Amino acid sequence: MAHFLTFHHKRLAVALASGVAGLALMAGSAQAGGFASRLGSTDATAQAWAGSAAAGLGIGGIGVNPAVVTSLDGLNAETGGAGVFPDASLSRTTFNATTAVPGLAGAGILGAVNGVAGAAPQQTGNFATSVLTAGSYFNVQLNKQWYFGLSVTAPFGLGVNYNGNAVFAADRTRARITTVNVQPVLGVKLNDQWSVGFGFQVQWINLTFEQRVSTLAPQLGTGQVTAQDVGIGFTAGVTYEPIKGTQLGIGYRSSIDH
Repeated sequence: MAHFLTFHHKRLAVALASGVAGLALMAGSAQAGGFASRLGSTDATAQAWAGSAAAGLGIGGIGVNPAVVTSLDGLNAETGGAGVFPDASLSRTTFNATTAVPGLAGAGILGAVNGVAGAAPQQTGNFATSVLTAGSYFNVQLNKQWYFGLSVTAPFGLGVNYNGNAVFAADRTRARITTVNVQPVLGVKLNDQWSVGFGFQVQWINLTFEQRVSTLAPQLGTGQVTAQDVGIGFTAGVTYEPIKGTQLGIGYRSSIDH
């Protein structure tokens, strides 16, 4: 669950916006673990998501605050993307992991493996997987007051991939999450200052988790779990423009259970 409260001014960079948006970003990422990917809007990424609940990022802001859909008249569309190319490695001489034996409660095969005390540490190489992510946003003015918008993003989508012979293989050799989040929204301009928006989210998720049965006996092969699910959530928000060129915004996105 993530909450965003931001302040945007066309001519002024406001530290409060950066601070609050940054705290919201960290809170959301902490709950999502290492798989969160907030790179769907290139404008928002470049500004560290500061001002994202107001209209400063264009229609890309509807992913955070659906009321932003009323900020641009006519018909508008935006697509952006980013690439993540991490480099991470580990070294370890020994690693202990227990693999359960079906039918034997409390029993297991200990995988203290691929290493001897005092030997040179084994290198995993780069186990972080590269990923390309994108986001698309669209809005259309239906009449003088009502607006429709749509965002398609991938909020989670990172993974790790260890060498199958590494000492970590008894714990995992591969883990990856892929998501697609579709969010249609409606916004209404109450007057020249106030707008409200609301919508729902449909999120598809695919999880792959793989580990070697036991590195003591590689011939036993690997086990893999693959799961898919679709979750539903909702979103709502408000924007307020006290004076021309200055806008306040607050947006809410519910959690989605899988």
